[in-house]
Amino acid sequence: MDQITVRLATPNDLNALADMWYENKVIQQQSDARLTLIAGAKAHWIAEAALWLENVRCSIWLAVRDGSLAGYLVAWLQDMPSGMQPNCVGCITDIAVDPHNPTVGASQLLLGSARIWLLEQNITHLIVAVPHRQPVQQAFWRGQGAKPWMDLMWLKL
Repeated sequence: MDQITVRLATPNDLNALADMWYENKVIQQQSDARLTLIAGAKAHWIAEAALWLENVRCSIWLAVRDGSLAGYLVAWLQDMPSGMQPNCVGCITDIAVDPHNPTVGASQLLLGSARIWLLEQNITHLIVAVPHRQPVQQAFWRGQGAKPWMDLMWLKL
């Protein structure tokens, strides 16, 4: 069995991460075209992700197998409305695995690393927006024990 390692991303990882991010967004667009990629989307993502790497409220984790990127996860500390408990939660804003060579267990290992980081920040709850039209992602999060909480609504103006 191939060994999977998980580590924090560095600036040197951003091009490979952007390639995987882009490909996964293209796949998601096929089932839901409400969000579309812009011209130069990868360059925009790389520029933003470079800032995320410097932000103490964000961690970008990547899974590597045999020297190749197998997946990634982006986690943030998310403040909740003032006067509410918990006052801050973890928020997974993106998670993806290589669509051409999915690695069994990569998502679980990525989440495990993010979970440790969040617990070190005294975060005890996690939220994640999971696309309705992505049954594999839905099943993964349900398998982790996630429960529906709020509906995120889309309104074209």
